[in-house]
Amino acid sequence: MTAHANRWLALGASVILFAGCAKKLDTPAPAVPATVGLVQASEQSPHFQAVNSHLEIGGTLYGYADVDGDALAFAGTAQAMMRQFAAAQPQLAMFAKQDFKVLITTLGFDDIKAVGVSSVRETQGIYRNRTFLYTPQGRHGLLEAFGGNPAPFINVRMAPADADFYGEYEFNLKAAYDTVESIVAKVNGPEAGTAFRDKVRKIGADAHFSLLDLIDGLNGRVSVIMRFDPVKNFTTPGPGPMTLPAFAFLCRIDGIGPVVEGAIRDKSSDYVA
Repeated sequence: MTAHANRWLALGASVILFAGCAKKLDTPAPAVPATVGLVQASEQSPHFQAVNSHLEIGGTLYGYADVDGDALAFAGTAQAMMRQFAAAQPQLAMFAKQDFKVLITTLGFDDIKAVGVSSVRETQGIYRNRTFLYTPQGRHGLLEAFGGNPAPFINVRMAPADADFYGEYEFNLKAAYDTVESIVAKVNGPEAGTAFRDKVRKIGADAHFSLLDLIDGLNGRVSVIMRFDPVKNFTTPGPGPMTLPAFAFLCRIDGIGPVVEGAIRDKSSDYVA
């Protein structure tokens, strides 16, 4: 038998095998048990139950990761690598001398002990998504910029019944800025931290407000509402125009008024407090 014939026989056998292994569409899916078995207590992640209670299992996506201690372990690895780089590049010696674990702790990344995500497809084709970061000892550093404890929406009354998107977020940019300034001072010395603050304060002077004052004032809540018009469209300008649904958009930022009021009043008489 020739090699050419062997190739055809192999192809025919592959087709028969594929047909025999093909999934039958009319075969009912096996019943899913009401509960999912977990590993024994001695093998279970200590944070799993706390995270799992905020997620939904059985949808299109479910994920859990225990990251307790990973941030500090990464800091140790990164510092060892930086020391190797500094041996070849002396200008990096200043960074190699830093305690990376202290920097990671200051940034607040070690607050996260576990992470969980889940997604469920609803009947309308909308996905109900959840993301949960577990910080049992609270949050500080950059993580404190995301506001306080979970709470119901406050400004949802502003959204029309047919709104397509509504989001409400607490934030504390001052906490994030204080963390960055602290890192600058730790790496380059207290004088560098003071100089950094002075530079931030001067930014925005031409617009009659201080960026530092703006950061201090952004310690509140932002609400975003969007509604797409089911009938009207608009075409974007430019050489490659696109036709998109017309939309109405509202963004409310609580706490920013006193900071920008003077700048708006000085720039234009069209705005009033």
